[in-house]
Amino acid sequence: MNSVTREQLGRKIVLRKGGKLHIYIILDASESVEKEDLERSRKCALDFMDKISSYEIDPKWGIVSFATNAVKIVDIVDNAIDISKAYDQLSKFDFSVHQEQSGTNIKEALDTVYKDMSFLKARMKNEFEEVRNVVLLITDGKKNMGGKPEDAVRQIRALLGITNPGHIREEFLDIYVFGVGEDIDEDEINLIASKKDKEKHVFKLENPKKLAETFEQMIDESDSVGLCGLYRESDKESESEKTKKEKYPWHVSITITRQSGKEDCKGAVVSERHVLTSAHCFTTEEQAKDVKVIIDDTNGTPGRSTVKDVEQIYIHPEYNIAKKKAENIAEYYDYDVALIELKSDGINPTILFSKQVRPICIPCTEQASGALRLDKKTTTCKQHREILLPDLGTEDASFLTYKLDKKDVKIKLRKELKQQCYKDALKAPIYKDVPGIDWPDVVTDRFLCTGGTDPVIDDVTCKGDSGGSLFLEKKRRMFQVGVISWGNKNLCVGDRRQPTEKDSRDYHINLFEVQDFLRDKLGTNEPKYLNFIQ
Repeated sequence: MNSVTREQLGRKIVLRKGGKLHIYIILDASESVEKEDLERSRKCALDFMDKISSYEIDPKWGIVSFATNAVKIVDIVDNAIDISKAYDQLSKFDFSVHQEQSGTNIKEALDTVYKDMSFLKARMKNEFEEVRNVVLLITDGKKNMGGKPEDAVRQIRALLGITNPGHIREEFLDIYVFGVGEDIDEDEINLIASKKDKEKHVFKLENPKKLAETFEQMIDESDSVGLCGLYRESDKESESEKTKKEKYPWHVSITITRQSGKEDCKGAVVSERHVLTSAHCFTTEEQAKDVKVIIDDTNGTPGRSTVKDVEQIYIHPEYNIAKKKAENIAEYYDYDVALIELKSDGINPTILFSKQVRPICIPCTEQASGALRLDKKTTTCKQHREILLPDLGTEDASFLTYKLDKKDVKIKLRKELKQQCYKDALKAPIYKDVPGIDWPDVVTDRFLCTGGTDPVIDDVTCKGDSGGSLFLEKKRRMFQVGVISWGNKNLCVGDRRQPTEKDSRDYHINLFEVQDFLRDKLGTNEPKYLNFIQ
């Protein structure tokens, strides 16, 4: 049995909003499975549950462990069970209930699934025909009692109306087997797993770091690509240009053509027609025809261009870089945020969402509430802030370079860290020789501050990163909390970034502080691209 590769994976777990999905997880707790492998199995199952939950669907969960006998951890027929209860019950389950049992009764575990399916079929009547059933069995395959597991599989298939290989109802059952441990009975687990042409249902639970990528490729998310903040989970070793785009699918380039030449900025896709960026990328003379947004959303569609025309550029009404020139402050970046509205032909999607291109989540929207797994109608903007930017000292965040490399920073949120970060703004060449200037003259509470070496060494931005997103991850989704605005030091020489200095800082417009602007452009008029909350 080989480690999981893209070529081996074929069958997809279809995640469809409003669709019916029943997931059964079976964990081998017999003596032949080492304690360390059993905990690895539990982690695999929990990780799988968390991954599925990030798609805003609500499947029913059944979880069973087995040795000589099968024990229900989560009862799928209990309507009171939701994902949080199922996750909690598996997390706290004590596998020592199997301690005195020397048997490995895989068939009884599968029989338990069969009985639950039979009960649900009787209860749901015709609706059961629409249910997609997924069984995830984690075992070493070394059965020594109870009969043949494949007999239980045949019963399950018959119950679901799958009368022969390749039957039309094959799509309603997928049995995946993850082999765990050093000594795996490959012949046995191959008898249990689903067999479908050019599809792979047997894997080896070898490297926990590869799990996220394995699940990524097991899941069919074609109905979910428009959900904000979804991204490809993959490890650094397997990164390619394609997987980078799938990891950061909201990140786009903006080109501005002027008489003096071309300039570039970055931006973030936030709706099917809008890109969020910095206001300073544009001048007052800028015309929409001079601005292009590069979005690789062709996805094999003939006639689609990666170069998008712009309908309109919306600059925050309070942004005025020359506002304080009379005070000898040459550049003032307060409210440095803009939205680009792309041209639409009124027929085709302006931005065609796919794994390579999809929006990032914007705080204080119902879309972000869903991503945080909160009630879309009752959750408040204040709750979003408490989750995304809690006042706990610092918050881990990231930005992307123009080469699409992720750089990690800590947003300074606690008062003393934030104030020092703000004070260092005066080290900027354009401010350091201005007489009588103080930091509140150039930095307001609308900025988030990163950089420096306290409490850790942060990465710093370069000129070509302007307009890009300052983002963070919660609940396996990505949320933009800031727009890259300016920095007090230029530590970039050509393609090289110099080591961060103690007082090198970056300043980002805090999206929580420009909600009126975002709501006005994205959520007030019809069509409402985003649903904002108070």
